[in-house]
Amino acid sequence: MVNRFTAALRVGGSGLIVLQLGFSAVVISSASPEERGRVAAREVGGLGGAAAGAWGGSWAGCAALAALTSPSLVLPIVGEVTTGGACLVGGIAGGFGAGWIGAILGQWAGEAAYDFSTNVWTSQ
Repeated sequence: MVNRFTAALRVGGSGLIVLQLGFSAVVISSASPEERGRVAAREVGGLGGAAAGAWGGSWAGCAALAALTSPSLVLPIVGEVTTGGACLVGGIAGGFGAGWIGAILGQWAGEAAYDFSTNVWTSQ
């Protein structure tokens, strides 16, 4: 089950990345010319933050839930299927949660970097 789901996500994940890049391109191109740089910085920061957050959150969620279902730890459930399923569920939950938080923080950082760089160049 886990291997089939991983294979589907390998293909589907790439498609979702392309879809998100397309949405970001539309948001950037529909911004007014005065705000296009700020919007681009926010979108790029959000994409980077979401990718980093989703990667780290998936790893942490998988490790945390798999450890909880490990036979030697908290729950005495024996079997690789249970641990693998817990890793899958924890990875998905952690990836979505941390990816969402990473996107928000990345958007904030992108706008802050844009504001800082434009204020430095215009004040000289």
